[in-house]
Amino acid sequence: MGSEADACQESDDGKPLLLQHAQQAYAARSAAVVRAINMNLLPIFLTMATLCYIDRTNTAFASLQMNRDLKFSAETYGLGSGLFFLGYSLSMIPSQLILMRVGAPRWLATIVTGWGLTAMSFSFMNSRFQFWTLRICLGVFESGAFPGMWHYLNSFYPADAITLPYSLIEAAVGVANVAGAPLAAALLLLDGAGGWAGWRWLFLVEGIPSVATGVAMLYVLPRDFAAAKFLGTQDKAWLTQVRQHSLGILAALQQAH
Repeated sequence: MGSEADACQESDDGKPLLLQHAQQAYAARSAAVVRAINMNLLPIFLTMATLCYIDRTNTAFASLQMNRDLKFSAETYGLGSGLFFLGYSLSMIPSQLILMRVGAPRWLATIVTGWGLTAMSFSFMNSRFQFWTLRICLGVFESGAFPGMWHYLNSFYPADAITLPYSLIEAAVGVANVAGAPLAAALLLLDGAGGWAGWRWLFLVEGIPSVATGVAMLYVLPRDFAAAKFLGTQDKAWLTQVRQHSLGILAALQQAH
């Protein structure tokens, strides 16, 4: 009788006390789990997103010297810029199919390392065909980065907590666009150092962090939340319940239609 009486008791805002306690417990657990995910996963994905756009757009800055040195015409450079998106669009779906088969950590580590090595390879090119080939390769590697990242993060975050990571990663893209120009300008000033043109230094130096990030992802990213060492047993059980609840709601909505 006492428990029934407690259940019927209302708090100051009119909610039953048991319901209020359940909501408070959910909020506390959610905050703790999301905080752990934020601290352990967001930094490397913010880094990945920033480097992705720096390596994607640095050709525009390098072209100031590169087109002159390699005698690229506007047509040659323009075709190379467009070929990136050809590789990008053709590879996006295959990239996600591979990710689903081999797992997000392994595939993300592979493509991030791959685009870093491709970015560095620009520093050694000497012909338009090499330029075009590398632009296609860069698009192929980068195509799976953001879809793969969203898939992976969605497997960790509760649905009501995913907005902040999305916003922070989009902000990282903005940071890349702001920081990319002065960074490229500084690297172009290395023109002549070691007998290399400034644009070669730009590609080489800006590709190295992507390779390092890709290698780190292989060791830092857990396969899924069940394998995450930064989450406790209760945290994993709570995430499992939340995901099962979300899937139940989705199934009910599908049946209703």
